[in-house]
Amino acid sequence: MRRVFFSTNSKRTPGPKRHDCVATFLAPRKDILFALFLLLSFLSLACHGSNKHSSAKKWASLAPNMNEILFAVGAGDETAGVCSPADYPSGASKLPVVASYSAVDAEGIIARGVSACFTVEGMQSPPELEALRRASLPVYQYRINTLSDLLECIVDVGIKTGHAEQARRLADQMKLKMAACSPPSGLSRRRAAIVVSIEPLVVAGPDSFLSDMLRASGLTNAMTARSEQYPVISIETLAAAEPALLVFPSGDIDDKEALRFVGDLNRLMDTPCSPVLVPADILVRPGPRTPGALAMLAASRAALDAARVDQMK
Repeated sequence: MRRVFFSTNSKRTPGPKRHDCVATFLAPRKDILFALFLLLSFLSLACHGSNKHSSAKKWASLAPNMNEILFAVGAGDETAGVCSPADYPSGASKLPVVASYSAVDAEGIIARGVSACFTVEGMQSPPELEALRRASLPVYQYRINTLSDLLECIVDVGIKTGHAEQARRLADQMKLKMAACSPPSGLSRRRAAIVVSIEPLVVAGPDSFLSDMLRASGLTNAMTARSEQYPVISIETLAAAEPALLVFPSGDIDDKEALRFVGDLNRLMDTPCSPVLVPADILVRPGPRTPGALAMLAASRAALDAARVDQMK
């Protein structure tokens, strides 16, 4: 029997079925509910994207070699600031400079939302880093006195930035290149010295990273009698050490000035030494390109060995 609704009319008129009434009631509300669902979905995605962006890690380099290491381990896109000089790789030169040999822009680093900073011991004084630590910003300092220290540093930077696998691959590749610079067994090591500065005269001492580079390339540091890492000496002291090779960081020291200095030194020596000019950025900047400097040192040592063999014929 059809259900009816009373009306003001005296006639009975058939009323709508119940489900028709419910549909009529809900029809406009379906549009509202759907719109509300879309709005909530949009807000959820927006919040998720915002949280993802805000939680993204950002790094700052406070040393030139750390510029290279961060990019080499795969953290270049996450690097928000670099140290001057930022001449390598090319991507580093496009980023804001937040540090140099003389200063650290703590306010700029904090303003960029940096998660952690990377540097090497001796690059900055403790007071320069104090503002970062007061802001509870981690500052990782690495002591790099040997090639092994460098490899460990690269791996650790990779771990801390979430690029452990790429960092380990890089360290393994560098290790192979370094091993290729070792001299053949049975050859005596030639004496060498690395000049860091001419005025004043500063050389690499026995416990320095540069001294370990000499060792790895098959040479012996002629300045082993000194205890300092980078002692200031006289030209007479250098002549008395009798280096067969004198290495200069080309670019930091003008090539012509280096050759003039070698001429002055050789006038004080019984056996003249040979100059070796290695680009400064790969010689004095411990990083991914260090094996290239080792290869140049090893080639110079091999040339001396070959000349000695010719003289013995």
